[in-house]
Amino acid sequence: MDISNTSARRWLLLLTVCLTGVLVLLCFTGPAIVLLSIQQILGEHHHISSTG
Repeated sequence: MDISNTSARRWLLLLTVCLTGVLVLLCFTGPAIVLLSIQQILGEHHHISSTG
């Protein structure tokens, strides 16, 4: 294998791992933030109680 080709593959692998880490965080935090915003909007207009 060519040295530059191996180096490029390593950088591509590192980039892929880093992007995957960011996407995993967004998958977990995104819905939580959106649901909180929706709850606040509906709570302001419809006075929904969180205690049931």
